[in-house]
Order: sequence, then structure tokens, then C-alpha cells
Amino acid sequence: MANLAPTERPMAGAAPLSPFRGKRSGPARYQDGLSLIEVALALGIVAFSMISLLGILPIGLGAAREAAAQTTRTHILQQISADLAVVAFGPSLDSYLSQAQFFDDGGKRLASSSNAIYAVTLNTQAPIYPGAEELDGLNERLGRVVVNIHRVGESEANGFIAFLPSFNSSGAFVQ
Repeated sequence: MANLAPTERPMAGAAPLSPFRGKRSGPARYQDGLSLIEVALALGIVAFSMISLLGILPIGLGAAREAAAQTTRTHILQQISADLAVVAFGPSLDSYLSQAQFFDDGGKRLASSSNAIYAVTLNTQAPIYPGAEELDGLNERLGRVVVNIHRVGESEANGFIAFLPSFNSSGAFVQ
């Protein structure tokens, strides 16, 4: 035990001893706060995220706009279908089918085309059903009404089909 060195005691006011005695000079290596590289990296991540979100925004707005338009067209179709259910059982079906109808962006029926967003035209067609020949003349007893809903000023229309009982010229149901 004679080979052991006596413990050294620091002098009053001196820095504590460290295993790296003599190699420490200047201020401490680690300080509180973020380095410039860390701040730049964080700003880059935030900027990338914001640009990604802004890139998705037009797609979401377009989908919301199309969903609102589809809801309005469905509301218009419900009104037309209700009208056809009432009108189809009377002689006024031809006059109802011949007039154009106009609606606003909320699906409310308008009296004229001024301020109209949607226009509706109705056409009758002879329905053709596969296998109807075996069903004893089904094609002659049903009528098909095509409801075309389109924006005013646009030619492309969304066509919906309604099937109605057929009537003769006096308004009597064809049996």
C-alpha cells in the first residue's frame, strides 16, 4: 500500500479536480439552447409541412364544391320526382315535360331563368328492358323520363332516369 499516492485536496476557491486536468481551457463546451443547425432543420420541417398542406387544400376545396353541387342536384331530382309522381297520373304530363325548369344554387325552384344556376329539361323515351318480350309487353306499359340537370350556360348534363306508367292521349293509364 505504500505505492498509493496520497489524496490530493483542492485548495480553497479552486475548481474541482477532473480526470482531464490541464486540458480544460475556456468556457464549458455544452451550453443551454439550440444550435443554428437545429433551428434551421426545424424550420425546414415546418416549411415542408406547410407547403404540403397548402398543396392539398385546392383538392379538398374542389371535392367540397363537387359534393355541394351533387347534393343540390339530388335535391332538385327529388323535387322533380315528386312532381312527376303527381303529374304522371293526369293529362298534364306532356305540358309538364315540355317546359324548362330553373333552380338556384340551393335547389330552390325559380320562376324564370334570371339568377338561375341549374336548368332542368325532361325528355321521354321508350324504355327497353332485356327480357321484356317474355313479360307480355312491359315496354308498352312503362314510360321513361330522362331528367337532365345542368348548370346554366353549360352543355354537359347529369342525366337521371325515372320510370312512369304509360298513358294514352286522353290521360288514361295504358293496361
